[in-house]
Amino acid sequence: MSGTSSRRGDGTWEGVKESSDGTLSLDVKEQTAAVLRNIDTIIKGSTEGKGSIADVVDATVFLVNMKDDYAGMNAEWNKIWPERADAPARTTVEVRALPNPRLLVEIKCTAVVKA
Repeated sequence: MSGTSSRRGDGTWEGVKESSDGTLSLDVKEQTAAVLRNIDTIIKGSTEGKGSIADVVDATVFLVNMKDDYAGMNAEWNKIWPERADAPARTTVEVRALPNPRLLVEIKCTAVVKA
């Protein structure tokens, strides 16, 4: 599954607060938690409930700012996979930008669901 973000079904973004002057306050932990929930929802929906985020075998995490956001992203990641042996292979890369300025994190992953 490619490019999963913290966007909600109603078009709003989790982990984003916009002030009256248009300034954005972004929270990488909230965004990462939302991305991981979205991945789980997509896998469950596309497999009629047979699969889940536990079936992810490989992931690429895209961060806009590795220095500022890696620890927060990793903390949320570790809530899903507290044991390294159970976690999927992961590559984390810093990117210049993501498709929307509200995004700090995006995850692309592959899941293998047994029939």
